[in-house]
Amino acid sequence: CPYGEYGHVLLTDRDREMLFNEYGEAETLEAIKFLDEYIERKDYKDNNHFLCLKRWVFDAVKERKEKKSSGKGSSYMDAINNRLDVVKEWAMKNLEGGD
Repeated sequence: CPYGEYGHVLLTDRDREMLFNEYGEAETLEAIKFLDEYIERKDYKDNNHFLCLKRWVFDAVKERKEKKSSGKGSSYMDAINNRLDVVKEWAMKNLEGGD
């Protein structure tokens, strides 16, 4: 059966139930949505979406959640840029005229 908004994720009812049992319904539906949108955007091809979900999609969804909860989105880049500014400022103060 096709799942997801775009209908790209192909799973048997048995596969879907196995995923529900192993990962829970909410996490499985989120992973299906992620894979469905990924296929839509990237024209990704794979013969076994059940294995895709188990091998990398659940991890990708978990990683994305962790980045969001730890503030590692655009604020992560802001933090890096702020640290670079601090290093530049230190270098200008401490290395100026150090010949």
